[in-house]
Amino acid sequence: MRVKDFLPPIAKQFARRLWTESSDSRVIRSLVSLPARTPADCVLDGRQLTSDDGRALGIMYRSVFGSGALEFTCAHEAPRIIDCGANVGVTVLYWKALYPDSCVVALEPDPRLLSMLRANCHGLSGVEFVEAAAWVEDTYLQFNASGGVSGHLSSLSSGTSGQATIDVKAVRLRNLLHEKVDLLKLDIEGAEVDVLADCASHLESVDRLFVEYHAFVNKPQRIGEFFQILDDAGFVVHVHPEMPSPKPFVKRECMNSKHHRLNVFASRADMPEVRFPLNAATT
Repeated sequence: MRVKDFLPPIAKQFARRLWTESSDSRVIRSLVSLPARTPADCVLDGRQLTSDDGRALGIMYRSVFGSGALEFTCAHEAPRIIDCGANVGVTVLYWKALYPDSCVVALEPDPRLLSMLRANCHGLSGVEFVEAAAWVEDTYLQFNASGGVSGHLSSLSSGTSGQATIDVKAVRLRNLLHEKVDLLKLDIEGAEVDVLADCASHLESVDRLFVEYHAFVNKPQRIGEFFQILDDAGFVVHVHPEMPSPKPFVKRECMNSKHHRLNVFASRADMPEVRFPLNAATT
């Protein structure tokens, strides 16, 4: 007889959960320690995952599942989510774990990433995969593909940085906002201001918006225009800085042709807020 055979069912469930969390933590640490762009296959939360950049996969998984920053509450069990720049599917997996009955439209223009996205999300119901970039019109555009860390539309940067350039399909995001969207995610590597400006008159259908704002080297930042669009649409904004430069007056750090990134969370003003007492401890 083994010790676990004497445990009550609830204790067995708790033990399994602890083991899964511990096992996942080890896998993530192993992924993050890999050299950049090293392909990897692994199992996280019982699901087989693959990526052409294991380090990027580990960082994304730890950021999304570990922080819980993209968690949201919804009045119904089947929220409609549009994930622009779905990459290899980490955010799709997170939202399907949070709301198994959710309807997720996942856009990814890079065919290699889309193949991994489909594989990683295999068997999930209610997920529509769209091989396209979110843009301001239905067309075809040149795209700088960079694998696991994603790429961007060629017209947005001043150089290719050695990245392969491919032609990809682009769809007008505004056409997908004809009905209520519980959460819209835009991780579209610098195209966010153009796309949001085109969608401005339709943003009333969006309850929550997560945007990765990017600033390209030697390109106008347009950060004022970006926040003005959100303000005009009636969103309350919270900002988490990413890619900080320790000494920005001396040197702006650069990655993937970008020198600045913000994680922007926008929600409606009439959504409930948690208010802390004035004497609550703060850090």
